[in-house]
Amino acid sequence: MNCPSCGNQVADGSANCPVCGAPLMAPGGMPQGGAPMQPQYQAAPQGGGKKTGLIIGIAVAAVVVIALIVCFALGLFSSKNGKYVCDDYSAYGMELSLEVKGSKFTMTVNAFGETETTEGTIKFKGDKVELTAEGDTIEGTYSKKDKSITFEGMTFKKK
Repeated sequence: MNCPSCGNQVADGSANCPVCGAPLMAPGGMPQGGAPMQPQYQAAPQGGGKKTGLIIGIAVAAVVVIALIVCFALGLFSSKNGKYVCDDYSAYGMELSLEVKGSKFTMTVNAFGETETTEGTIKFKGDKVELTAEGDTIEGTYSKKDKSITFEGMTFKKK
């Protein structure tokens, strides 16, 4: 006899199919063993679950990659970010500092009880540095070894 559910060959007298587990019918329409047969329902296959998870995983990975590219482009992970201090004029009572955040800088000068700040953009090109503020550009150098920025005779060392 063949299983009405999966079509596999089943030994006569078996109550259930050994392959799919479906109850088998005896001649006359009653299940083997005489008990009335209950309808068997199977959930529809969920083939889309794996594909949906894969699509979500790819989308999340793409967002992370784009975020990292943007952060590197803005210099947010740059080792050049941070506070640099110029000690060249400290003997004269002046404190000069340069705060670098990505492509932006803030220079602070404390002298004779007065504080002045200047903000602008900074570009690192190898060992060259360009600071631009209020329409003026100053060129200088960057030392990776010393972690310092030098321009206009002043050297700012990273703290």
